[in-house]
Amino acid sequence: MSYPHNPHKYDQPGILTAVKMAEYRKQKRPSPPETMILCYQTPLLRHAVKKQKGKKVDGFPGEVYLLQKTNGRMGIAGRFGVGAPMTAVLAEDLAAWGARQFVIIGLAGAISPDLQPGDATAADKALRDEGTSHHYLPPQRYVNASPGLTAVVQQALAQQNIPFTAGPTWTTDAPYRETAVEVQQYQQEGILTVDMEAAALFAVAEYRGVKATAVFCISDSIAHGRWQPVADRKVVERRLFALFDALVSVIGER
Repeated sequence: MSYPHNPHKYDQPGILTAVKMAEYRKQKRPSPPETMILCYQTPLLRHAVKKQKGKKVDGFPGEVYLLQKTNGRMGIAGRFGVGAPMTAVLAEDLAAWGARQFVIIGLAGAISPDLQPGDATAADKALRDEGTSHHYLPPQRYVNASPGLTAVVQQALAQQNIPFTAGPTWTTDAPYRETAVEVQQYQQEGILTVDMEAAALFAVAEYRGVKATAVFCISDSIAHGRWQPVADRKVVERRLFALFDALVSVIGER
């Protein structure tokens, strides 16, 4: 059976939208930033808020901040949960507010045997192995990141001398059901990483006419058919901070 169960939904609007929800709540918010960073690790959120003078904006899942040192160009969201559904809900709410660009800065597992914990990757497309993206876009194996925004992010990493590998990511809802046979198949396709959010964000962005991309720090590896966690989590934390700082240095000053 195909998924979703009703294939005619793609040309139909949703009954409830994020815009209608905001109107119902009668929320008064400051002017939105053009670019929102979505993060899933609390230390990164705290780093961003402290370094860029974050001002909290109420009315969203988790915590949303305007980064005041970017003169309103950027914001960051965190502590809203993990996975595709919550990422999609938050992206919808932020897009309804007026944000036009979304960048995931998160952790991912290595699929490529060439990647080690602490390495950086930039996703150019995502394998749709979760459910959320299929409610936004008709069935296709991959959903693309936004090319222009992806190029800007890669430029930011290069300018800050952060080595990275660009390529696809595998988005799944079930981290405890990543199997060796899948890893072997996706290695042959050139997939670099496994994550839980990118495909959903890319699909929301395409559907809503906004831009999205993702950068990851490798936190562990399943490339060799066994789980290999990072030995020193501070290495990962420092890399996340560096990725954020690099993006601010380019996007926040444009």
